Amino acid sequence: MGLSAQNIVAATIDAIVPREGGGGDVALNCGGDRLIARVTGRAIQELSLAPGRSIYAIVKSRALD
Repeated sequence: MGLSAQNIVAATIDAIVPREGGGGDVALNCGGDRLIARVTGRAIQELSLAPGRSIYAIVKSRALD
């Protein structure tokens, strides 16, 4: 699978805050900088996301708010 995203960041999940209607906001620690990723409940389950887990965040610049 090819990726067009150029920004891949190592991160640790600090917390997952459930959102009304499903899914959650995943708080990431990226070397001292904080990033919040809004993800679906399905993604949380399928990727086994949990606080303390080390992951890579793939960020498209158009997705930043």
